[in-house]
Order: sequence, then structure tokens, then C-alpha cells
Amino acid sequence: MAPGIATMAIGAFIGSWNNYLIPMLIINTPAKRPLPVMVAELSAVRDITTNMGATYLVVAISAVPIMIAFCFFSKYIISGISAGSVKE
Repeated sequence: MAPGIATMAIGAFIGSWNNYLIPMLIINTPAKRPLPVMVAELSAVRDITTNMGATYLVVAISAVPIMIAFCFFSKYIISGISAGSVKE
């Protein structure tokens, strides 16, 4: 049961981490907005002074927690895949 729970945990975490619409509608203060909303705001402003390096840095930073969660749960997923492929 652990591989299924680990897979669902990763899916739920990625879904809540990448949530865009609800925080955009509910949160009014810029200091409390999550990273996906900040990335959208950074990429929406297009003028001569747009710092694309800052935009790429925020995108890279927002991917780090997803990679950490996958590293913690990947052993359960791999064990579940390999357990189903071995014939006894």
C-alpha cells in the first residue's frame, strides 16, 4: 500500500504547490502570494527593463521543493513498480 500512498502524496503535493487560481483570487497582499503567482506576475510584465534572469531564478527555485518531495517518495514508487514486475 505504501507505493500507492506515496504516488498520491506526490500528486497532491504537486497539485497544491502549483495551484494558481485560488491564491490569485483570495490573497490580496503581494508579500503573501505563492511562487506560481509571482512567476506569472514576473512574466506578465514585458518591457525594456524586464529582468529575465530573475524570472528564470524564481522558476528554478519553485521547482526545488517538488524535486525534494520526489526524492523522498521515489523509493516507494520504484519498489512498487519492481514488485509488480517480478514473477514468483
